[in-house]
Amino acid sequence: MEISCRPSRRLLLLLSMMALSACTVDLEEDFLFWVPKDVDFVETEEAGTGLFMGRALLEPMERDLTARGYWTTKVEFRLRPEDFIPVEISRDTVPYDGGELAVLRVDRQESDPEAPVFLHCAGIGQSLYNNGVQHALKLLPYGDVIQFDMPGHGISTGKATIDDLDEAVTQMAAYAVEEAEGRPLIFYGHSLGGYICAGMAARAARADGLVIEASGKDAESVANAWVPRMMRPLFRIRTPDAVDPYNIPQLLENFDRPILTIGGEEDVIVPARLVRDMADALGHQGHDVVYAEMTGRDHSTIAFADAYRPTVTAYFNRLGMPQP
Repeated sequence: MEISCRPSRRLLLLLSMMALSACTVDLEEDFLFWVPKDVDFVETEEAGTGLFMGRALLEPMERDLTARGYWTTKVEFRLRPEDFIPVEISRDTVPYDGGELAVLRVDRQESDPEAPVFLHCAGIGQSLYNNGVQHALKLLPYGDVIQFDMPGHGISTGKATIDDLDEAVTQMAAYAVEEAEGRPLIFYGHSLGGYICAGMAARAARADGLVIEASGKDAESVANAWVPRMMRPLFRIRTPDAVDPYNIPQLLENFDRPILTIGGEEDVIVPARLVRDMADALGHQGHDVVYAEMTGRDHSTIAFADAYRPTVTAYFNRLGMPQP
């Protein structure tokens, strides 16, 4: 028996018409670009001792970080004892119209009073529980770190909606300025967090620097990058109007501090070319922006690249920050 896989004339005509007309897929306004991750945990801490991220939510907490078998999102990058820094940890909440944001402040025990405070914004589906350790450790050598769960994520209340997010951005920006207490304040966003931290830096009464890691210039460019190359002539994804304000060049139109952008060479979630395009757009607006690409690293492992620390150190030097 012979089976022919040749398409019929009718199918060829249909495909030709689709190619000529292009199919636009409109995402509904309630489509969530930030997918909440439910976390069930038992708090074993005594009141006031503070909690750390990751599996420490399930463990008694001493006041320094030791090797407890914490893992990052990539198994091959296991954290070593020397990766941990003694810290003081405190929990807080930030109220907003939709509920309360869960916040962790991680202060180094031997912190330089001139060192910066980082407000870190995590990516899609991430929370203090599943990625907090990794994101804190990349910044603790330079200063103290504030992290939070976005609305509808982790242990923050509220909904993962545009309205709740927009209000949370405003409240967290004000909270970060107050908590920095005059120290340099740097906003650092990863992936989806790049848009969030860009919005915070634009709204904050003070921002001394901004790092955007693995983010495109807008949601639509990222969504369309996920369409297989051979299908791109046929399909275009159009994002809801509600996310239009989260366009990084537009958000930062009046931002006047140096910006560092970082992409991962092997990133398939937000390809490096999209990060580079975003940096180019910022440069065309007249911003002082640097783009760096981490060789051999994907979306989750940028901070493990050999070039990562020299790159961020050079950036903080430009900002006049004390170095570790």
